[in-house]
Amino acid sequence: MLEIIDGKSYTFSSPSKIIFGLGAAKSVSEEVKRLGGSKALIVTDSILLKADVIRPVLESLEAAELPYAIYDGVEPDPPTELVDEATDKYRKEGCNLVVGIGGASSLDVAKGVSVVATNAEKVMEVCGFEQAAKRGAPKILLSTTHTAGGEISPYVIMHMSREDHSLMPIVSEYAIPEVAIMDPLLSVSMPPTVTLETGFDTLVTAIESLVSSTANPFSDVFAEPAIELSAEYLPVAWAKGSNLTARYYMCLAATFAGVAFVSASVGAVHALSYAVGSAYHLSHGRSLAVLLPHVMRFNLPGNPAGFARVAALMGKDTDGLTTLEAAHLAVEATEDIMEVVGVSTRLRDYGASEEDLQRLTEETAEMAGFFSNNPRDFDEEKTRSIYESAY
Repeated sequence: MLEIIDGKSYTFSSPSKIIFGLGAAKSVSEEVKRLGGSKALIVTDSILLKADVIRPVLESLEAAELPYAIYDGVEPDPPTELVDEATDKYRKEGCNLVVGIGGASSLDVAKGVSVVATNAEKVMEVCGFEQAAKRGAPKILLSTTHTAGGEISPYVIMHMSREDHSLMPIVSEYAIPEVAIMDPLLSVSMPPTVTLETGFDTLVTAIESLVSSTANPFSDVFAEPAIELSAEYLPVAWAKGSNLTARYYMCLAATFAGVAFVSASVGAVHALSYAVGSAYHLSHGRSLAVLLPHVMRFNLPGNPAGFARVAALMGKDTDGLTTLEAAHLAVEATEDIMEVVGVSTRLRDYGASEEDLQRLTEETAEMAGFFSNNPRDFDEEKTRSIYESAY
């Protein structure tokens, strides 16, 4: 039940237009024209370019006789210099609109180009919270994965450099795209591992949004179906990538989860995952999955009703149970999925040693902002206890 507090309000943010459906990528040229674009910079990675995954976007622009340039230098966990490289190309090519297509990394670089193009010479000048003074260049984002929110959110997640993996984000309302296009056909070529890891990103984001201390009527509307759809279709999409029904509903779940977390934010699973991902070279989704049941079990007392709802949405029978009994089934439900798809939730299986746990704890202290929305308070001792339970 929502706690009603006098003077408390909620903010709901999303792109001004979301286009969803099979073949939706073909609408890119229409949206470029509507936004006044005369030449687009397409931001993607070389793998998608060589695999011809972005072909529907290119064909749409070519059929409309709209010129474009391509930056395909995006790397996983992009360092800040990639945004500067792509922005230089945007300017040299005389572009006035950005089309980002790919996974979270490509979408982050595209958003970064948009913000830097109208606000600064280099990306470091606009890193931080709301440092951009002007609206970014118009941008259209298309996701090719099941990651939650990359095509919707105001966050640009980068690392300082290829050598220094310190997070260097941009958080700006001007990073939210004018148009987000979700075409499930773009996700069909994802290999099983990427399907799994980006799908867990969506499931974790949806769960954290629902149990967040800042969850609200807006976020709940989107978080609940995202949990239900992910629980049902993530294993199916992983098992048979050509299953369009599974792809369709996982893309829908990713969209819903993205909208939910922009309104409610995420919590301790995300906070603890960054140190793990960096230390053991795990993808964002994999590091989230490793920690999910451990953080959920710790968080249960902070929002038992929320976790009981998670259990029901994930297919557990909660009739006749107390709220706390039902809440425990949410942890069981997540572990059931991980067992089916073969994901270990033990840090030792990814190369961790007991000696690493204190270092992980200390690095996680830098993510204190995420803990403010977590349903249970955290301190260094509690952070260490989570890593120990996950070890």
